[in-house]
Amino acid sequence: DLSLVLLIWEHGMGIFAIAWKPIVLCALTSFGLMIIKILTVSARCKVSAGLLMKKTSSSFLIGLATASSTAAFGTVMDINTKKLGIPEELNNFGVPIGNILCCSTTSAGFIAIIYSLIEYNGIKVDITWFITAWIIITLISFATPPISGGTLVVLTVMFAQFGIPNSLLGIAVVLSLIADFFMTASKVEIMQME
Repeated sequence: DLSLVLLIWEHGMGIFAIAWKPIVLCALTSFGLMIIKILTVSARCKVSAGLLMKKTSSSFLIGLATASSTAAFGTVMDINTKKLGIPEELNNFGVPIGNILCCSTTSAGFIAIIYSLIEYNGIKVDITWFITAWIIITLISFATPPISGGTLVVLTVMFAQFGIPNSLLGIAVVLSLIADFFMTASKVEIMQME
């Protein structure tokens, strides 16, 4: 909350002219990846996508409300064994590993934020930039420390790598805090579908 107040204080209400695009891009990419995964699992397992979403909705909502995959961890474990029929041994091994390795929505969210800031800064990008960005951001996403401020470490590395002025770091931090709600909810859902 303090970060958002300071950001508005420094840049005025015009900051929302910059902020809406990465938030919308992040939500669309995160939820898009999630829907693709649900539809893939639905087709492979010959189960209704609606039924899958209904069974996993409580963990998705916890991720959306808290932006914490740790808060949803217990619910994910219960849903997997009780509602999805995943064997307990596989669940006990797969969910903690999946919590670490499932970074597709995090990468997509960071790319949306970084791309929007680069575009705002007037830096031109091409398809090579997107491929390089996706690889670098995915690798960095695996290394994100699961602590408060962990995202700041990742964003600082990304800013240095992509030549974005550090003056935009405050905007990126606030955007990542907001986007984390979408990214985490989608991550939890994708992890369960895996």
